[in-house]
Amino acid sequence: MDSGQWTDLVDSGQWTNLVDSGQWTVNRAHSNRNTNSNADNFASTDFADKNLPTTHYPLPTLICLLLAFASCAREKPVLTSLEPGMANAGEYITIYGKGFGEERGESYITIAGVQPTASSYSVWTDDTITLRLPETGDSGLVYVYKSANKNGGKSNPLIFLSSSGIPRLVRQTRTGAPFIDNTIPADGGFAGTLVTIRGSGFGESRGKRAAGSAVRFTSVGSATSIGSAASVGSAASVDNINGEGFIEPDENSGAYESWKEREIIVRIPDGAQSGGLSVVTEKGESAARPFAVRYQGGGKRVHSKQTYAVSYTVDIQIKKADGGNLYLWVPKPQRTAAQNPHKISASPEPFLEDYSGLTLFKFSGLEGREKKQAYIEALVDVHAFETTIDPAAINTAPPSGPEKKYLEESPLVPSSDTAVKSEAARIIGAERNPYRKALLIYRALIKEYRLHFERQAAGGALAVLQSKTADSYSAALLFCALARAGGVAARPVAGVLIDRENIAHRHFWAQFWLENFGWVPVDIMLGASATPGAWALRADAADYYFGSLDNRRIVFSEGEIEVSKIDREGGRTAVFERGLGLRSIFEEASGALEAWSSVWGEVVVNNAY
Repeated sequence: MDSGQWTDLVDSGQWTNLVDSGQWTVNRAHSNRNTNSNADNFASTDFADKNLPTTHYPLPTLICLLLAFASCAREKPVLTSLEPGMANAGEYITIYGKGFGEERGESYITIAGVQPTASSYSVWTDDTITLRLPETGDSGLVYVYKSANKNGGKSNPLIFLSSSGIPRLVRQTRTGAPFIDNTIPADGGFAGTLVTIRGSGFGESRGKRAAGSAVRFTSVGSATSIGSAASVGSAASVDNINGEGFIEPDENSGAYESWKEREIIVRIPDGAQSGGLSVVTEKGESAARPFAVRYQGGGKRVHSKQTYAVSYTVDIQIKKADGGNLYLWVPKPQRTAAQNPHKISASPEPFLEDYSGLTLFKFSGLEGREKKQAYIEALVDVHAFETTIDPAAINTAPPSGPEKKYLEESPLVPSSDTAVKSEAARIIGAERNPYRKALLIYRALIKEYRLHFERQAAGGALAVLQSKTADSYSAALLFCALARAGGVAARPVAGVLIDRENIAHRHFWAQFWLENFGWVPVDIMLGASATPGAWALRADAADYYFGSLDNRRIVFSEGEIEVSKIDREGGRTAVFERGLGLRSIFEEASGALEAWSSVWGEVVVNNAY
């Protein structure tokens, strides 16, 4: 019996007659099945079997049970994507998802609060709706209502951008500043896919970021609110991009495919959102052009901004030198979908301010037993970051872009090891969906391994396979190794957790890649309730930390940063396990520097607000 029949039964008065006649009974025998179905939380019902022990309930109680059951029985529509994400009035758009119903009937959609006419719809199936945009349409949220009753039949929102309603930035630019004529595709694209930008004044080559050349996309952090949270895809002002509300493609991951005077080919960065894109060079920044960003199979949102003022040092004691050099590769807070480091200063003046996400200090002409110090301080905005994913709607293809390298073995991630491949096969079994593979690995690590927040014995992923004991460093590396062995691109992340007393603790977690969706975070330690002492643990930690992160952390590296020696012939390098950030070189000595010692200090939280 569906919810409509329940309602008719109550409205017609047949319900009262049924109870009064003694034909309705509620069975005391509850279902023992272990399932997520809400129906199993109710006592089972029976009209015919009079041999079962029964209890008669008062009419008001039964009506409440009835209405609750009817509410649970109603399936809400789920929206997964909207194509195109930006269009003009009178053009057609298609909404994808599930639970729409095979026929429209009294169901309908709204766009920015406007309900299209019945003649606007050309296709309505359970997973697809195609319609013509109303002439009075504006940018805003799209909802599907499964029936005329808005209570319970309302879907999650998606953002639609009206091309005519998006403001264009008008401002004076210097002669020779870049100008964007058009983009291909014109209406936007999925995160991680290529976009071609055509115009003029881009320069014949991009050069290094320090020279000022980059493409900027509106970032999730500058989105407007949906409820209490900002969402990737929500309608941010295009001119936010010309302030701090932007994100740039990662130059170290190969995101820039081509850069010419009149054409740029670049990948849409994970963490970009619908709004605008611009090109910036040493001659200025272009006006922002409207551009929609989509995430296949779900969405991402940030909320609850927390700002941290942090500092950290590296202290050096020269023990024996006669004019040698010492280079320090020091990580700095990274710009991510949920993190914006908007003030970073360093002392002494760096040799290279930004190289692959690192600051390079050079101490030269070292003599005797002198002391040196490198110091960095930063102001960092951090948001809580959450994903919503429908595993059945994701793109299950492997990475097509530079993320392909995270399927391969690396010095820290031994995914080709026989023991790792055997363990991955045992955990994953016959599963083929990359999201579900990652979830199986996450759950296995939480349930089958002994996880401790405190640092454990030296060693990485292979050591954990033998001991079944891990800290955040080795657990993150093992997750990545198992994921890669199972065909899922994954990378480790290094940073710090900041507890309730504002003490920073070195910490490691992981991310895995979904094509057309981007990176999904996984924190094995917190998911297993292994935390520093002064930590407010969520009741739903095991579920939350697969796909979401809190705002009490700072990212210093995503993946393993590869740097080359400065002195390729005579340089002597040092690498530290479980250090602040993951990179191939921490220190390099050259020339007549024979002996030194170093202390890499912990991150100090000077203020939080």
